[in-house]
Amino acid sequence: MALSFIVMERSELFQGFSATSAEQPTGRPLRVAHLIVGLARAGAETALLRLILDTRGTVQHHVVGMTNECALASAMEDAGARVTVLGSSRVVPNPLLLRNATSALLSDGPDVVHVWMWHAAALWSMCRIDARIRRIPCVWGIRTLLDSGRRSLSTRLAIACARASSAYPRAIMFNSECSRAQHEHAGFCMKYASVTHNGVDVPGKDDVAHWRRDIRAQIGVTDDVVVFMNVGRAHPDKGIGNFVKAAEIVHAQLGARAVFVRVGKPGWETAQSDADIALERSPLIYHAGEQLDARPWLAAADVCAMTSLRESCPNVVLEAMSVGTPVVATNVGDAALLVGECGWVVKPNSPGALAEAMIAAALVIAQPTDLGRLSAECRTAMTSRHNRNELARKKVAIYRGVIKPRLGAEPLAGHR
Repeated sequence: MALSFIVMERSELFQGFSATSAEQPTGRPLRVAHLIVGLARAGAETALLRLILDTRGTVQHHVVGMTNECALASAMEDAGARVTVLGSSRVVPNPLLLRNATSALLSDGPDVVHVWMWHAAALWSMCRIDARIRRIPCVWGIRTLLDSGRRSLSTRLAIACARASSAYPRAIMFNSECSRAQHEHAGFCMKYASVTHNGVDVPGKDDVAHWRRDIRAQIGVTDDVVVFMNVGRAHPDKGIGNFVKAAEIVHAQLGARAVFVRVGKPGWETAQSDADIALERSPLIYHAGEQLDARPWLAAADVCAMTSLRESCPNVVLEAMSVGTPVVATNVGDAALLVGECGWVVKPNSPGALAEAMIAAALVIAQPTDLGRLSAECRTAMTSRHNRNELARKKVAIYRGVIKPRLGAEPLAGHR
């Protein structure tokens, strides 16, 4: 197995580490070491970047990436985190990866270790053979579901290892109730489980208006055109083919009044199947490509169509609602809970049902009064229930809770 690693001096690896220190000294930020598979531009990695940004001055972050995916490494460093890339070509734990991960996690003398997702949880479980790792309280962050039948062997092994070790972390943070319930049913220890949905920024109305005007001008659409937008990378779980099929149905009824936009890497850049690529190449679809920030594009949309077959807490729903764009979402994960009364929820993998809801949404937003009310309700829901700063405060509270557990305290499931 070919592996490449960043070489770290022994003095650097153990600088500042105290195996007996279990409490955060006053007068310095909380030290948190994060173990995550990679630093690609994806859901868990973006959530970690946001956490780093939102806790600057309060938390000193050290991010340890297992693989050589580094897309967000520079952004994390710019946000003030230290980043160590172990550079493994695979996520299957092995002696060399185990040794380097243990050394990296210990290097800053962390108060807490935060493990992200199953593979990292499996590796951390093996790192616990070192007594110094066992002395550091650990929290897990699980941001996905268990209901996929297409797991690789390494992922199935990681899930099994994580399940066997799930009694050891002092807290397990899920980002959806659906994910928590699935893990409980699968035998994970839920004693210290909590559910906190993802957080989002709610931009000002002036920013939203500016984004909408500029992007619609770029696309070349007028105000009387209904823009349906699908955001996400090309992946079988995203149901992009259903968006294209639904677009054909909607176009047949609304004609040129409807425009369909895809934001995200297209299938021909992500090695998708020929059938999926053929669907994506539909002349009805305007491809915007991958965008660092999807919110300006979502602000330009009249309806966001979230077509996933599997999700835990879909960020695109939150981002769309934060700019006042109503959502048509498939009923996966906690999507229905997020959308509430501010959109439409349909069964997954049903282009007909999706198209019907998209047409219903177009009829509603054609009425200025209804559109204004729905847009305001979307933004209010995000401000009150999914404030990004509040989410960061909850995570810091959990960190502090596991560092100084109180005798007889309630399990952390109270952090909901």
